[in-house]
Amino acid sequence: MNRQFPPLALGWAVLLPLAAAAGLIPQWARRELDQAGRREAYLAGVAKAARLAGEGGENLVDLVSRMITEVLDLDECRFTPELPRQDRPRLTSDGSVWRGRTVDVEREGFPTMDVVELPVRDGVGTFLLTASTRARRPSVEQRQVAVTLASQIGLTSALPER
Repeated sequence: MNRQFPPLALGWAVLLPLAAAAGLIPQWARRELDQAGRREAYLAGVAKAARLAGEGGENLVDLVSRMITEVLDLDECRFTPELPRQDRPRLTSDGSVWRGRTVDVEREGFPTMDVVELPVRDGVGTFLLTASTRARRPSVEQRQVAVTLASQIGLTSALPER
């Protein structure tokens, strides 16, 4: 049986998927622009922290704590001059979270039952990250920005008195 489609039905069969795709393109473009704006803000924050670290800014630790809190959407981020403990989850230099195994943050979320430690370069201290009120799922990029921000504290002049 040779079935012929009427030209109108064939036109709708072609136009409908194209119209749907055309509607998705602006949504995709908006998401990409939003993501680019967030990246620009992250980089501006890292540049500001690096500039303050170079100038020996006295409130660099507070600034970096606030920036890490914002980037990771945390409840709290505080600095302690103590070395990291082995029994706590840790945000590593590549942006992964280690808790006896690598935590899939995108799926499981940031650990909420304990603080997550973010060691500062050269062993000068640790940022304690708290995300206890709700599940947070920061991207690898956001976690890497937090690690980069924390690395700016490696200057002894920027540290609070012990």
